[in-house]
Amino acid sequence: MAAIAENVKSQNRGGYDCEFVTPPPDVFQIECPICLQIPKEPCLISCPCGKEFCRECIERMKEDNKPCPRCNLSDFTFLRHHGSERYLKAQEVSCSHKKDGCKWTGKLGEYEQHLNKDPSPENQLTGCQFVEIECEHVCGEWFQRRYITSHKKRVCPKRPYSCKHCHEYESTFEDVTKNHYPQCVKYPVACPIKCRDAPFERQNVKNHVKDECPLTEIDCPLHSLVVR
Repeated sequence: MAAIAENVKSQNRGGYDCEFVTPPPDVFQIECPICLQIPKEPCLISCPCGKEFCRECIERMKEDNKPCPRCNLSDFTFLRHHGSERYLKAQEVSCSHKKDGCKWTGKLGEYEQHLNKDPSPENQLTGCQFVEIECEHVCGEWFQRRYITSHKKRVCPKRPYSCKHCHEYESTFEDVTKNHYPQCVKYPVACPIKCRDAPFERQNVKNHVKDECPLTEIDCPLHSLVVR
């Protein structure tokens, strides 16, 4: 069994990654021999081992022309076991994020709805608060659902943002601060001659230096009258 698990470490697991609150009787198979999880859409295999596999797991084995991992028979068929599926979905399970602090328990048939791993934008905050979901602004970051709102509003570089100076340019926080600010005509900048006057809008700096800055050097209007 350990060897089988080692072979599927790099594969997507097809089963449910939760645990039963009360394990079913031994007569019921509660572990897919391939992914070692609770079978999802369990399928009964035709070879002598008679084991049940997740539909996704056994279909992948069949497509890859691999033999049954239990009895090594290559010529096998499989059939969806609806009776087993109904029984398993009626059992109470705890969330796989229990170790992180999730206290949810419920029917296995409700488990994927609880996780809500692939939420629509309007339901992004619904479901297990310990599941990692991708930021909807496509910044490439993933956060536990309980932290995603703070990230989107305060940290995400791709969050919607408008220039606080000209109040006209709208884009992402990253674009506004990195690309727009260096050329925004109303962005506050210091005097290039380093006088102590308050920052000026970029569009007014030239006039400040020319007409107002106390550090600007000018020719004395009487310089032509100086006796040499």
